[in-house]
Amino acid sequence: QNTSIAEVDFENFKNTIINLSAPVGFTWLFKTEPEIEEAKFVLPTIKSFVQDCKNLVKKNDYEAIKLYLQSKLYIPNNIVEQIAKETIGQNENPLWFEYRKNRITASKFGAVLAACKRGKFSKSLFKSLENNANIKGIHAVQWGITNEIEGIKVLEENENVKVVSTGLWLSNNGFLGASP
Repeated sequence: QNTSIAEVDFENFKNTIINLSAPVGFTWLFKTEPEIEEAKFVLPTIKSFVQDCKNLVKKNDYEAIKLYLQSKLYIPNNIVEQIAKETIGQNENPLWFEYRKNRITASKFGAVLAACKRGKFSKSLFKSLENNANIKGIHAVQWGITNEIEGIKVLEENENVKVVSTGLWLSNNGFLGASP
């Protein structure tokens, strides 16, 4: 006995079931499969693995610390570019602040470099790296906010170029960043 069903009959049955006003037992079988989202890269926060690093410091295993940090902080180029797009608007964009946390950015680089030269790292330096919500008080940031529009206009006219807005650019090493 031939039990095969013609494709057209199957499609008619399927459409009848899908178009019913109330679901029936077969309804779920005919739903289209949901698209599986590609796994998104989760930008690691430095705070998320500080404890592991502290344990390595206790052992004085500086090579292990270096390798551990390199593996945890590395950001691939496509994610660097994605973050730059996601953070357009800079200090008006909450993601911009979030991705800057605990990273050495251009506005903090001078303070970090000075601390390195002195060999002394104040609690206030670490606090400023952790909470950068109040960066508008930094002279370089104030200057940039005040002069950015006019500077872009002059650059575009003098160099015959078009400046494209961008956000935070992180280095592949994951702990340096800048917002051009």
